[in-house]
Amino acid sequence: MIQVILASAKKYGSKILLVLSLSSLYLPPRVFGQSLSLAFELDKHSYLKCEEIYFAFFLTNNGSRGVRINYPYLTTGSLRLLVSEAKGHRFEYTGRADGKGKLELGPQESKYELNSLFWYGEQDEENREYHYFRPGSYTVRAVYAPFDDPNDTIISSAWRFTVSEATGDEQAPFNLTLKSNRLSWLMEKNYAEIVSSLTTLIQQYPHSVYRPTALHWLSYVFRRNNEPAKADSIARMLFEIYPNSIMAGRAAQVVSREMSMRDKIEFWGQLRARYGGTQLSKAAQISIEILKKQR
Repeated sequence: MIQVILASAKKYGSKILLVLSLSSLYLPPRVFGQSLSLAFELDKHSYLKCEEIYFAFFLTNNGSRGVRINYPYLTTGSLRLLVSEAKGHRFEYTGRADGKGKLELGPQESKYELNSLFWYGEQDEENREYHYFRPGSYTVRAVYAPFDDPNDTIISSAWRFTVSEATGDEQAPFNLTLKSNRLSWLMEKNYAEIVSSLTTLIQQYPHSVYRPTALHWLSYVFRRNNEPAKADSIARMLFEIYPNSIMAGRAAQVVSREMSMRDKIEFWGQLRARYGGTQLSKAAQISIEILKKQR
């Protein structure tokens, strides 16, 4: 399901020139020719309005030697996502850059990021801090600059997705999702109402597509309110019910954040064993490999 473009202009010259000609206003002018490959995927190809859209980004060193590169995170400024709407509107958000830290990526090693397209959506009319995608057809690509020259880049293949209006049985879960997010701009003041809305959605609409988002968001709200036990409990519900959701891997990263190195390896090992063959297991495997090299 994942498609990868290897950044080798020399070997794949005509193919890459075709990609650039279709996106001449959108992509950097050159592609970096090294042994790095980039894969990018979303959970699926169709979403409802206000459904959280998470992505998985995997960077692999296919060479026989290690390489020193920029951290492939949105917050470093070296990774960009390019989102375009079918009608021509384009969204680009490079994150709140905190500097370009360096990463040693060994032979056959991978690095990954699990995150949300949240900031790429349009602002909500009532809460300007809340973003979501309007109904429509979209294309997203990842562009990564492994070194300090921003023109030397690796470009992922395109992932296309659609966003539709919520109707029928999804109308009530949509209303609860929108309500809780609009209240989030004053988290402390609206805490009880946010928790009530999300809990109602989780309990009363077990088959809704909004339920994974509600679980992830409720875990975040509990953690913000300094209730880590409740936050971890909700996150584990997300693992158990939706292990193929990219959000599950992201939630696991948050749960393990304050653990010791030994406890992190044990935690990810348990997830890998319990949820084999899922997105969560894949994230666990890469996390374990990274952690073992950091010891």
